[in-house]
Amino acid sequence: MINCVKSIEGNKLSDTYSVEGHTSTVTYSTDGLKINDKLTLGVDTAISKLNNTARSIYTQSIYRTIVNTTTETSFLSIPLIILGGSLNKGDIIRILIYGVYRDVGTPSNTINIKLGDTTLISSTGTLPTIVDSLYKIEFTIAILGAVSRTCPLIGEGLTTIKDVGIGAAYTRPLLMITPILVDVIRDNSLDITYTWGTASVDNSITSYVTLIEKL
Repeated sequence: MINCVKSIEGNKLSDTYSVEGHTSTVTYSTDGLKINDKLTLGVDTAISKLNNTARSIYTQSIYRTIVNTTTETSFLSIPLIILGGSLNKGDIIRILIYGVYRDVGTPSNTINIKLGDTTLISSTGTLPTIVDSLYKIEFTIAILGAVSRTCPLIGEGLTTIKDVGIGAAYTRPLLMITPILVDVIRDNSLDITYTWGTASVDNSITSYVTLIEKL
């Protein structure tokens, strides 16, 4: 469980996160711009820039491996919080994850993309046996309305797995048919998760590069 304690000192607002005894503090000035944006939780380190003008709002240099489990697991090593009021009509959030995929048999797998309490995409599929191949998730979210508690947004994307050499490529659309209403006045966590249908040491996905941008 992640706990967050907010504090105000002078013209600075601080959020202190704690996870299993490790703590991290993010400090903002009163105009909403990030002052200190480096978070360290245990051995995982990521840079998360959450102000309104940032292009890159999340980069992750620590790779994540999801293997031998059927528990829903995040690709992000630390939570990404989108500040309330920071998303406006016309904004775009782009998610890119690159890594290596392998499986044995035909295990099912589920990708979820969530903003706050709302699941934007939940996609389940199966694949043939694949050995150490390039894996990519790309998903783009468009903010369609002004800041409100019922802001419409929509997202589209796909996953791609490319076999080694000149082997086969497998793609899966991540398709939203209609916009979803989300409360963007409050802070919302943005998360991308993966769930294996079968636990095996041979069912593994590793994210080596994770980039989330606000355009």
